[in-house]
Amino acid sequence: MKQLMHKFKPIVRTCYIFSKTLFKKIFVPVFSAHSFLASLYYLFFSTSFRKEQHLALLATKYHLFGHKRAAYYRLRRNIHRLEKGLTVDSPKPHYAEGYILSAVWDYLTVKNYTNEKETICWASDVFEKYFCTVKQTSSVRKAYELFKAEEDASRDRIPYERGQKKGSSVSFDQFRQLCEQRCSTRYYEQKKVPRELIEKAIEAASTAPSACNRLPYCFKVYDDCSQIQNILKISYGVKTFSHNVHCLVLVCFDMIAFEDARDRHCGVIDGNLAAMIFMLALETLGLSSCPINWPEIKSHDKRLKKVIQLENTQRCIMMISVGYPKSDALIPYSAKKSIPSLVQYNV
Repeated sequence: MKQLMHKFKPIVRTCYIFSKTLFKKIFVPVFSAHSFLASLYYLFFSTSFRKEQHLALLATKYHLFGHKRAAYYRLRRNIHRLEKGLTVDSPKPHYAEGYILSAVWDYLTVKNYTNEKETICWASDVFEKYFCTVKQTSSVRKAYELFKAEEDASRDRIPYERGQKKGSSVSFDQFRQLCEQRCSTRYYEQKKVPRELIEKAIEAASTAPSACNRLPYCFKVYDDCSQIQNILKISYGVKTFSHNVHCLVLVCFDMIAFEDARDRHCGVIDGNLAAMIFMLALETLGLSSCPINWPEIKSHDKRLKKVIQLENTQRCIMMISVGYPKSDALIPYSAKKSIPSLVQYNV
């Protein structure tokens, strides 16, 4: 019986692929004709966007009903908005009236539930600068009366002149060489990766631009071999080298950072920006890496949640293997596109 099933398996698979392709050729042209029809297609025939829709709605719910993590991300966004208002040539005498009171409430909430001093002190410094700058209208005065400055705040986490920023001595040629040096490396020395080096690279990664400075991402680092293997069993394209990975980093982001569905891709963008700096930083520390694709597949997400701790609004963006590169390991050439095919001016 087993031999018979094995014999007919390729035939069944071929029939399935043929039917699926035929279905798409018939229905996709019809449903792609209009955005409303496209919505119907994904409602009845595909679940590809269902997880994204669920998380976006879940995040909105948490913002509506006072979730503490929602207050934390709202605070970071609003403090950044206050900062931007302070950096314009002529700050308006009463800007941010519409959200200053709720921003202070979020500040007090975050202050009571988190120990993350950096965010609290930054918020405290910017609030103080704001209250000293704007006109004391009734809503601003009410917010000021609620506000309590953080005692440990330094008073210097406020907008500063661009010229005060310390310049780098790295030339373009040196930077270009670093970019060339970074390549997807899949084979590593059997040597433990020190956590302090990973944290150095993450510290550099945190300087990446982030939408309204929310920093909605986190780096989940695994250096336990059995746990790494359990995670990599769920992933794609790692069978040939998973056995020699001794450090694995998951770049994840929290959808709760974004109140509206329109911002649903911001966390992926922010996480990717940080991941690129992280991988470049690793090279300067003698380490190499390989980003591992993590497509959005519901069954894989469920399996991953059983292996690692993920909040119900968190999503994994990618996995990155890290290690000391084997000098004799072969690297794919991976030819890049030419400049004319990458650049378009005023089109």
